This record gives sequence, C-alpha cells and structure tokens, in this order.
Amino acid sequence: MKDRGYDSTRGRRKYYCPLVVKGVVTCDTPCSDSPYGRCVHTYTKHNPRLFLPVARNSNEWVNVYKRRTTCERSNKRVKEDYRLEAAKHRSTMMWTVRIYGIAMCQHMDAWYKRAI
Repeated sequence: MKDRGYDSTRGRRKYYCPLVVKGVVTCDTPCSDSPYGRCVHTYTKHNPRLFLPVARNSNEWVNVYKRRTTCERSNKRVKEDYRLEAAKHRSTMMWTVRIYGIAMCQHMDAWYKRAI
C-alpha cells in the first residue's frame, strides 16, 4: 500500500493500492470494485504508537526519531546512571534541586567529552 498522507481533520493516515495509476486500476485481478482501488485508513486515536501522524519512511520521521532517541538517552542517564529515583525525597523542592544538579552534571559530561 502506498502512503497518501495524513488527514489531520479526521486524525487518520490514508493508504491506497500501488497498482492504481491516475485513477485507473492496472491490476489483472482487482481487489475492489471501486475505480479508485482499495483504500485503507489507520486512525491515530486507536493506537498512537502504531499509527503515527508522520510516515515512518519519510525524512520527517528520521528527524523526529533522532530527537526521540536523544531524549530517551538523556532520560536513561538521569534515571539509571545518576539514580534519580533512588533518592528518598518527599518535597518537590528537593526533587527540583536534584534534577537541576543532574542536568548540570550532564552538561559537564558533554563538555568534558568534547574537550577530549
């Protein structure tokens, strides 16, 4: 199936038969009676992780995925390497102070790595 784009008004992505050329079905055994050919819609609200508004094989997907992996690596570093959740703080202020300290350590790590 070929990607036809994302319809933001209906919250769905549309796919159509790749054997339809300019509204004419070029297949010997068409799977639909429609002159437009078979068409499939995937709704983002049903499963937002599976049916994304961005097509997976596009340049936009590559850029979004780069940002996502960067965020995931940063979150992993905060939670596992700096052990954010191991602290037994109860107040919001202490959590905020700890997160700011971890963010400063991450920046120092990045500067040190670049300096080498």
